[in-house]
Amino acid sequence: MGCGTSTPAEAAPQEEAAPQEEAAADGRRKRRASATIIQRRALDFARLMDDAEGSRYLMEFAEAEHSEENLLLFQAILKFKRTVTTLSGEVADAANGLQGVAATDAAAARDEQLAAAAAAVIDTYLCDGAELQVTLPDKESKAFKKRAAQALKKVAVTSDMFDKISRIAYAQIRDDIFKRFKLSDQAAELAILRPQLCTGADDQPQSNTTVQRELRRLLSELQAAIGFERATVWMLDGADDDASLWSVCSTELGNSVIGIRKDRGLVGKAVTLVEDVTIDDAYSDPAFNQRVDKATSFLTKSVCCCVLQEGGEVRAVVQMLNKKDDAAFDAADREAVHAKRDAILERCGEVVLHKLVQQINDADAGAGAHDA
Repeated sequence: MGCGTSTPAEAAPQEEAAPQEEAAADGRRKRRASATIIQRRALDFARLMDDAEGSRYLMEFAEAEHSEENLLLFQAILKFKRTVTTLSGEVADAANGLQGVAATDAAAARDEQLAAAAAAVIDTYLCDGAELQVTLPDKESKAFKKRAAQALKKVAVTSDMFDKISRIAYAQIRDDIFKRFKLSDQAAELAILRPQLCTGADDQPQSNTTVQRELRRLLSELQAAIGFERATVWMLDGADDDASLWSVCSTELGNSVIGIRKDRGLVGKAVTLVEDVTIDDAYSDPAFNQRVDKATSFLTKSVCCCVLQEGGEVRAVVQMLNKKDDAAFDAADREAVHAKRDAILERCGEVVLHKLVQQINDADAGAGAHDA
């Protein structure tokens, strides 16, 4: 045989390699699509700071890292500004019925209260040796020291000075503790609980209406047959370590497609074990995430996570919470879920894949344009 001729035996490995390369490329496209969606679900700083629950999460994280002074200062200044508004309104109302010295005395009493409130903020956070001293940039620090004494005598000066300091604190929170918080498990949890705090929240990936209706119908049938309080259908995107779980239908989260790490909570435990997980007392299992209950005021008792496989791989998990009458989930309940496996997986594919394909096409189109 000539050296340029390939035998069937030599060609076979190349033919076998093609599907492997195609699978690898598909995995890369999926991860790129997932990364695009995850980026859209990143927490938005401004929204978080304006939200009581979001601020609480950030404060807990900051306290654990002993970096809460800027947050506390920012909140203290907000409280001071509210006090200014309240007392100024009260003085204005009182002035309608007061004249001369009486009106002047009322205004003086207000200024005295505000001076005391301002002094408390300064003593706690801004003066040298303060208990929770906040470090200001050199320029602002010098300006503060020049105006601090005068600020305690004039409300307008105090408010102006505090406005500037609060903007500095806000920027320091955003550029320091918030950047670290975004990478934490608490941030991932908060994004699930309050998706409206994420960037692009107004156009979150939503499930197709018709398919969503079908999934809700399937869950309603299961709820009637089994009797549970809440349920979520999660779909696994990929089989590698970077894979995520996506909620494609949930009785408590609506139509939003939300992603979490595949090893989180009892759902992640079921995926990791590749088997159904049934817990009579959720709080007795270390894998259960109690923070979700605390944040939503919901009490999880019993949990059943049914793993739906296809071709020997985990495709989805149906998670049910709190069987009626405080009963325990049993084998018959799990069988009822698995009986609907094909219908659920078909619907899951239609919900998630059309979103992923859209993201993949956008990414590939951008890459193609760049290459061209």
